[in-house]
Amino acid sequence: MQRYIALIDMDAFFASIEIRDNPQLRGKPVLIAGSHSQKGVVTTCSYEARKYGCHSGMSVLDARRLCPNGIYISGSHGKYVYASMKIVEICNRFSPVVEPFSVDEMFLDLSGCEKLFGSLEAIGEGIRGAIRDELQLPSSVGIAPNKTLAKLASRLAKPDGLYIIHPQDIENLLKDLPVQQLFGVGPKTTEKLNLLGIFTAGQLAQFPIEVLTRKFGVMGYHLRDLASGKDNSEVVAQREADKPKSISNETTLFEATNNRVFLKKVLLSLVHKVAFRMRKHGAVARTVRLTLRTHGFETHQYHQTLDHKIFFETDLYSEIIRLFDKVHFEPARLRLVGVGVTNLSFDEEPLQLRIFPDFDEKKVRMAEAVDVLKKRFGDSVIRIGDCRSGDYKYRPVDKPPLSFGMKNYIAEEIDSKKKGE
Repeated sequence: MQRYIALIDMDAFFASIEIRDNPQLRGKPVLIAGSHSQKGVVTTCSYEARKYGCHSGMSVLDARRLCPNGIYISGSHGKYVYASMKIVEICNRFSPVVEPFSVDEMFLDLSGCEKLFGSLEAIGEGIRGAIRDELQLPSSVGIAPNKTLAKLASRLAKPDGLYIIHPQDIENLLKDLPVQQLFGVGPKTTEKLNLLGIFTAGQLAQFPIEVLTRKFGVMGYHLRDLASGKDNSEVVAQREADKPKSISNETTLFEATNNRVFLKKVLLSLVHKVAFRMRKHGAVARTVRLTLRTHGFETHQYHQTLDHKIFFETDLYSEIIRLFDKVHFEPARLRLVGVGVTNLSFDEEPLQLRIFPDFDEKKVRMAEAVDVLKKRFGDSVIRIGDCRSGDYKYRPVDKPPLSFGMKNYIAEEIDSKKKGE
């Protein structure tokens, strides 16, 4: 049986989600650039921004020079993770073996699956169609005999397309392919290969192996296999991640400060992220941790073990503030703050808040509603307490408003989860 691997690669994933949720951004250069857009790096950008030479990993300062009219958005990690999870669900309909390679890339082992769906083309277009219909997002799909070639095929499919490499196509396709387009060959390796007179995969495949191993060590064998289209690595099905020992979030402030009112708002923002991740894992905590780093790079951690378990924002924030109020760091200024929890216990089924029968039912229902909204619209869509500050932006101000039918939406989502248990 001929082996076939697919790679689902989302097109400008984070930017596409922001454009989907705010159609006014369509056709404009959109760049996702983290919380501190002046000092950060570009996470991803729309194809309109790429026309100016912008790309992921570029500093925001460089991007602004190239694209002064770009629209810079801090983004929402919660929305992106939720979309990624839905994409994995779609992929599981087409193959029993799905391996998330990153938040926006998934490998599928399609060996034998074409018999169920009719053809490789039907599978590729079926996946792309489902992602487009259910998530309103563009994707590119590459299908080939192995992972390395599937990655190459996905690049050739961009944007928003399907490309299939069959065994008989491999030699001609690789012959004139620039070495930098091989999966895993970065700028430094490309530079070293160019110094040897190697510019294409065809040249690399024919290059003496003893020279390659002398220059690159055992990596020389891997490079030659890449250039020959050989790759025996398996697609590894997603397994439930190991339960974390701790859950935490930290942030480096744009400017060091000792303004306690402002710092408490930052801590509340971090509390929201930690509490959401706790409930995602179906976890409750007994120990809270506060991390503070001064502008002199001195880091201090403070712990408090409780006689009860917590999982909700208000409870976690109360304990963090108790610790914070006991710390006297002035006149030093803080440049980093962090919130964490340890001493965790878990339910067998994550995401099920009904695992906590000892907690107040009203608080449990509230937590469920908060999580439904965050999964659908992003981490910053709803906050308990005041996280906002004129000096510290947690989210762009141009997020679309929630619809009037949100109450029904929340109820339907919670009911569907109960029925699916």
